[in-house]
Amino acid sequence: MTAPAQAFSSRPDRIVGIGAVFVAVLPLSTDIVLVALPVIAGSFGTALAGGHQIMSVFVIGLAVAHLFVGALADRFGRRPVALAGFGLYTLASLAAMGAPSLEALLVARFVQGLSGACGPILMRAMVRDTVAPAATSRRLALTGTLSGVAPLLAPTVGILVAQAFGWQSSFAVLTLYGAITFVLVFWLMPETLAARSAAVNYISLDVVRSLFTERGFLFGSFAMAMGYGGLFAWISTGSYFLSTRTGLDPLVISLVFAAGSLCFMLGGVVAMRLHVAPEQTIRLGAMIGATGGFLALILALAFPDQPWFCVPIMLFYCSWGIIQPPAINIAMRHHPGIAGKASALLGLVQLGGGVMLSWIVVALGAGPFSLGLMLVSTAAILLATQFTRRPRA
Repeated sequence: MTAPAQAFSSRPDRIVGIGAVFVAVLPLSTDIVLVALPVIAGSFGTALAGGHQIMSVFVIGLAVAHLFVGALADRFGRRPVALAGFGLYTLASLAAMGAPSLEALLVARFVQGLSGACGPILMRAMVRDTVAPAATSRRLALTGTLSGVAPLLAPTVGILVAQAFGWQSSFAVLTLYGAITFVLVFWLMPETLAARSAAVNYISLDVVRSLFTERGFLFGSFAMAMGYGGLFAWISTGSYFLSTRTGLDPLVISLVFAAGSLCFMLGGVVAMRLHVAPEQTIRLGAMIGATGGFLALILALAFPDQPWFCVPIMLFYCSWGIIQPPAINIAMRHHPGIAGKASALLGLVQLGGGVMLSWIVVALGAGPFSLGLMLVSTAAILLATQFTRRPRA
């Protein structure tokens, strides 16, 4: 391990703090605009489909970046890639703020996702660089819990600034976040990569084959894709569903999403407290999520103009906080030599699966179908745990 990496690993609070700032870029970039989506889409003369595009094109950019960000991080190091990524993210956020058309906004959002992907990719790689495998799940859970502060505040901040200064102000907040993170990386982040690759080795078919033939990576990536699919289908259509079907005020809707983020954080705390095998933790989370999805769907169908279904949705948020850390651990624990590529491919599967599942929900008309996907996705994860056994020591 290099001297910088040793210094970094001796300060667990620093890797947790910077990792939380990094991974928060994803939920912050989505949650700060999700409640204002009807306003943004309406200003460009579109509705549900346009609003969903504003969300999904960002996630597509995130997914595409996973094809090369990990390889660049393995070749040039974590710190240079972080500087380049957050510098570009700041510029893309600035472009989104001044977008004159929906098409220009979509391009800016794609670049936002493309550059912002360095956050979650580098967080996972830095944890793998500096943390022993046995402690990885708890460290990831702590990082995810701290990063949950951003989506906890983002929906309310987003709608308040949008109502006061226009929807462009939401992207002004993201511009500021990108700039602050760039400065944070420049001044406080040392390098954690012990040995850099001799060349830029992008994800090859051989790497893909080796990862997807390993049971742990296959199961972990499946759990990540299904869990995020259920979440993204809800957050990309939920504001429309709540405003048109239940008539809730936008500020109240923002509090619903903020409450969801709080439950996600609580789920991360539960994941940290559990001292069982990662597979058992995922099984517990999936049971909680399937219960929440089932109850939410029943209430939405029984009381279509009432927001009672929002209560059991909180169980799904909690389940995602429980499932995510051990799923990442299971997927990456046997691939230390290609941690960057494994992290990248894991993110690609998670985000790509999430977008594809959300498209199905939008094609069906959103509404209760997004709640049904919560049930189906977590039930699928629960079923998959029955075919996954903890590797022998």
